[in-house]
Amino acid sequence: MQPYMTGILTLLASFAPKYIYDDLDDWMDDYLNCELMRKIYIFAFLYLATKDLETSIILLLVYMIFMFSIRKQPKTFIIEK
Repeated sequence: MQPYMTGILTLLASFAPKYIYDDLDDWMDDYLNCELMRKIYIFAFLYLATKDLETSIILLLVYMIFMFSIRKQPKTFIIEK
């Protein structure tokens, strides 16, 4: 029963933010949309999935490095009309 409950909760956690943001005021939305809060969300999701603090931190660092490298590269993959 445990793996099924974990799977269901992980699935719900990935869909819930869309509906939660609809209930927030604009100032709350701005606060929760800051870069630090996004990193906390990603860490929480990774920890929920792995149940291991060290692995979650390592995966978060890999994600941050990957996203930083994508932002700094020129956008040559965009097809212009």
